[in-house]
Amino acid sequence: MAYFLALASAALYGAADFLGGLASRRASTIAIVLVSQGAGLVPLALLLFVLPGAPSGQDFVWGAIAGLAGSVGVALLYRALAIGTMSIVAPTTAVCAVMVPVVVEAFRGERLPPLTQGGIGLAVVAIVLVSQQDSSESDVAAGTRRVIPPGIGLAFMSGVAIGLFFLALARTSAGAGLWPLFASRGLSMLVFGAIAAAAGSQGLRLDRKVLKIAVACGVVDMLAN
Repeated sequence: MAYFLALASAALYGAADFLGGLASRRASTIAIVLVSQGAGLVPLALLLFVLPGAPSGQDFVWGAIAGLAGSVGVALLYRALAIGTMSIVAPTTAVCAVMVPVVVEAFRGERLPPLTQGGIGLAVVAIVLVSQQDSSESDVAAGTRRVIPPGIGLAFMSGVAIGLFFLALARTSAGAGLWPLFASRGLSMLVFGAIAAAAGSQGLRLDRKVLKIAVACGVVDMLAN
């Protein structure tokens, strides 16, 4: 069951990344993050009653830490998707996000099976390869054969932040239910609400089509969480 849930979550994350990147190419990244994060609260609020829990104060603290890391990661990801190539940015972020908790647990003493170690090695090679692209003819003439794709740096930073989000949520107790995730999303909303207020209303308006995409992104992302 754990593997099935992990694969389903990965598929939903991929769909949310596509929708978020699509929307971010058409409007302000802050506006897209704010709307998508708010939209995700709706299914979460409904699921809180379906999957109740008994969280402790520590669970809420870890949820808040996860919210801070996750909000930074999502903002960086959507910005990277807006300026870069989705087929490069999305897998780079995903691999980095997965490797962070694996590496941390390895340093904590957990023994990784040989298959997992091989997978990490392949992931590192994949990141190096995917972070390079062929240069144009003018670049070749100038003596530069490879260039770093736009958004790849943001994708790396986003992956690290999202990996920290996973680590923080993993520190919550099994009996906490979805409440740590509610604390996470609540803090995220406060952070981006403050940023939006500081930026003013200019650039935060979304047309109906982009608004629908942002809402769908938030709902799918929350289901993945």
